[in-house]
Amino acid sequence: MTMIDRFLEGFTALHEYPGDIAAPILIPGNLDPHERHKRFGIHLDAELRLTGLGSAGGGWQIQSLDDNDEWQVDYSIIDADVTDLETGLALIRLHLVELGCPPGTLIQYDVMEDRWDGARWHGGEARSSDEDDQSPGGATRFDDKGRIDMPVALITGATAGIGEAAARAFVDAGWHVIGTGRRADRLDALAAELGERFHCAVFDVRDEAARDAALEALPDGFRDIDLLINNAGLALGLEPAQNASLSNWTTMIDTNITALVSITHKLLPALVARKGAIINISSVAANYPYPGGNVYAGTKAFVRQFSLDLRADLHGTGVRVTSIEPGMVETEFTLVRTGSQETSDKLYGGADPMTGEDIAETLLWVATLPPHLNVNSLELMPVNQSWQGFAVHRAQ
Repeated sequence: MTMIDRFLEGFTALHEYPGDIAAPILIPGNLDPHERHKRFGIHLDAELRLTGLGSAGGGWQIQSLDDNDEWQVDYSIIDADVTDLETGLALIRLHLVELGCPPGTLIQYDVMEDRWDGARWHGGEARSSDEDDQSPGGATRFDDKGRIDMPVALITGATAGIGEAAARAFVDAGWHVIGTGRRADRLDALAAELGERFHCAVFDVRDEAARDAALEALPDGFRDIDLLINNAGLALGLEPAQNASLSNWTTMIDTNITALVSITHKLLPALVARKGAIINISSVAANYPYPGGNVYAGTKAFVRQFSLDLRADLHGTGVRVTSIEPGMVETEFTLVRTGSQETSDKLYGGADPMTGEDIAETLLWVATLPPHLNVNSLELMPVNQSWQGFAVHRAQ
């Protein structure tokens, strides 16, 4: 048994990370934690590394990051100071406890010069890879292969478009995802595709009783929600206000505003407790008026402003809030708005619009930024979309 093997008896080795990265991961020793987080999508509970395990001799060190993100030596063990490997490893574990290193902390250890792998500290107790583990606060979990399970995201409107693409992107990145929507058949198909990391919750976001029942029925592993993505929404009609349907207007308000506010209010206490995040899907329509936008654009302007004011209210809680404001995205959006597939095809045809996958990748990027960063609002357009000049009516 090698020194590394003996060391890992008190840890869970991370021989696979979430995503498509092959195992084992070898992390460059000089990679700063924010860059490592961005590259590998890992939420770190602490920053420690052990050196000497991959070398032939010369002693071992426990290092931690100082306020300038520089590695500093906390504890050194010289080979001559210990009589055997077990004593040396026992001293390492003892010092980790003295440092207050909590269970679930990510430790880097060297496997060769300037090359690193990772392991999770478990307070010195050996853990097999098939044991279920959850660190304090519930943010770190392990699947049946010993991999980190990422936090839980709830995505409304996951039956199509941006929501469906986001569900795939987050599950692929290792997250647990709760996907909501009215169309049970689509959610069931998505669950069959994505597997055990995806849980479907069938309800209309406007139905608070059905929503609350679905939240109460969430299974273990999905109850502790870290991220709310308010994606459910719609546009109905393109008529000018004087010809528009009041029923369409109230449906847009009920869905795009009231339901979004309601589920946000419902989940806020848990999100504050977990220092979670909220991403609201607004639109460029929030910022730029256009004929026929009327109530739809107004609802998206509300979503943007609500996001900014929510962030102001949540100052000091650690909760991040972001308004995502996409332009032209080819989804079922125009089909729902107009009821015409032909109109939808004409709108997107030849424009090279954004896709649901494009926005989903943006959502994942925002969600996995280091926790001290907040994107307040983010506006996206395809290159082929821009603005038009002011309309001028001239008397005949």
